Amino acid sequence: MAYQNNNEVLEKTTPVESFEWSVLGNGTVSIDGYTGNDKNVVIPAEIDGKTVTDIGMNAFKLCSALTSINIPYSVKTIGKFAFFGCQSLKEITIPNGVTEIGVCTFAVCTSLTSINLPDSAMEIGERAFDNCTSLPSIKLPDGVTTIGDGAFVHCRSLTSIKIPDSVTEIGVDAFLNCKSLASITLPDSVDIGEDAFKGTPLEDKYRTTQIFTTTDAEKTTCPKCLREIPENSIFCAFCGEKVAAACSACGAELVEGAEFCHICGTRIEESAAPAASADKFEWSVLGDGTVSIVEHIASDRKVVIPSIINGRRVSAIASDSFAGEPLTSVTIPESVEKIEGWAFSFCKSLSSVNIRDGVKEIGECAFYHCKSLTSISIPESVTKIGQAAFKGCKSLASINLPDNVKIDKNAFKGTLLEDKFK
Repeated sequence: MAYQNNNEVLEKTTPVESFEWSVLGNGTVSIDGYTGNDKNVVIPAEIDGKTVTDIGMNAFKLCSALTSINIPYSVKTIGKFAFFGCQSLKEITIPNGVTEIGVCTFAVCTSLTSINLPDSAMEIGERAFDNCTSLPSIKLPDGVTTIGDGAFVHCRSLTSIKIPDSVTEIGVDAFLNCKSLASITLPDSVDIGEDAFKGTPLEDKYRTTQIFTTTDAEKTTCPKCLREIPENSIFCAFCGEKVAAACSACGAELVEGAEFCHICGTRIEESAAPAASADKFEWSVLGDGTVSIVEHIASDRKVVIPSIINGRRVSAIASDSFAGEPLTSVTIPESVEKIEGWAFSFCKSLSSVNIRDGVKEIGECAFYHCKSLTSISIPESVTKIGQAAFKGCKSLASINLPDNVKIDKNAFKGTLLEDKFK
């Protein structure tokens, strides 16, 4: 069976048996994984009579033998990390209708030399092409408005690029260490993030000094240690005292001494958070019989992770599981022992993180580039904070740490605490 894509008739599609797939709520199909061995993959436009519209998160992640892939015109969504680490992938064409190249979608595709983006593309997500070290050029469509943080970081073969007039924002570290980038065309008016061109021949010309200071945020005073902390803190980042200055369920200012939020009625003693629901997550059973949270499948922005699912203890939050989500707050239960690498990376709106006592390890890059996070209290149970765990959290000004925690390299680089933890 052949199909039409970009006005070309392509080769026979790869057998359906080579894909893991699921039916979405609208009756279309998502490609969730690839189990075959072909170097050249042609995704079918239909499976079981249903249109293929999505390539899911991690679908082709670390398919190191993959050299080329044809995506049908029917696909409208490509998930984060979808082609992460496909180190033999040389070229790809994204069909028209796809509007976003998401978080780390093509990161570490070190052999990629050519990619065609559709006119429909509006956003290049965070780290979308991170470490695409062989990519010499890329044409951005006129409709693109945002180039995310670190979008082309370490693309050392990139020599020139034209940024269309539609772009209004170039993120932090967007072209960091693109050491061959000697020519760029920019719109007349565009916001350029800090270190966007650091480590390139253009560094001196486009040097930026955008530094966040704690004076940019409203502050309140911890009643126990009397230090200033961000107004919406639930815990004091210095002494760990529970402040509950604002209800994390509705954001209302709390009345001093109140047991319940006077606006939404949520009990403050329960950290003013919405109830946990297992229906909001994809999960898997680990070898020891406990559960790992794999993906957040709901649209809520204030998330409480359950401690029990189907009678099994939730012991881990898997890598990439919340990456790039528009979360504003998250509560991690005492049952969880490990927050794995990149779990909450690029959650740019995440301002409140409640880690309960019981968590033992925070993995590498777990909260990477959570730019709205201003303070956090790490419980006594945590023994290790991984490499670059909070790197790029440029608003992070205060933290409460256990006495004997091991802190790996660059855990707080790019934060307001960087000098303290060098």
